Amino acid sequence: MPRLIFTAFVLNSSYAYEIDREVVLFTRERGKLITLGRGGAKVPNRFGSSLEPFTKVEATVWESWKGGLTLEGLEILRPGYPLMSHPSFYPFLSVIQEVLLNILPVEVPRRGVFDLLDRGLVRLREAPLQVSTYLLFWILKMEGFPVEKGLPRREIFKLPMARFIQEEISLGLFVTLGKRAQNFLEKELLSLLQLKILFNVGLE
Repeated sequence: MPRLIFTAFVLNSSYAYEIDREVVLFTRERGKLITLGRGGAKVPNRFGSSLEPFTKVEATVWESWKGGLTLEGLEILRPGYPLMSHPSFYPFLSVIQEVLLNILPVEVPRRGVFDLLDRGLVRLREAPLQVSTYLLFWILKMEGFPVEKGLPRREIFKLPMARFIQEEISLGLFVTLGKRAQNFLEKELLSLLQLKILFNVGLE
């Protein structure tokens, strides 16, 4: 069984069997990976806060000859908890998280998306709405969806992120991108509905 080490973001973790967790990683080297963290559902959880979404980690994974991936360990490089626990960031990150989970193919490298996400999360505190809007647009665009078609102010997305975050952005633009993601994925995003309710945005 080869032992592999990846730089990754944790996208999600959920119970698998009685004492284990299924952990979804977004790695720079191999794209989205679905791994089994043995003992990850025990109390105390042996992976601790490293399972928080958007935590940047160094992940050690064992790959069986049959293709299964077992998560051996996670070393935190940059914690996700300060972002996901912040009320100004969480609603936007939840939409981006759900889009990534649904849009990324399994075990197909997406280095451009990974690097974009890495840069964006570092700058999130500067302008949460602007950075989140920029990330959502380019994640969809880089995955091949014609997201800019008919989009208001679409020309500003050609700006580098450092310039984009200085622009005045409406919440409606982020919601519009979220709706387009729903259409592309042919799936309702629960996180987008929660965001609309939270900010009292029209639910039509």
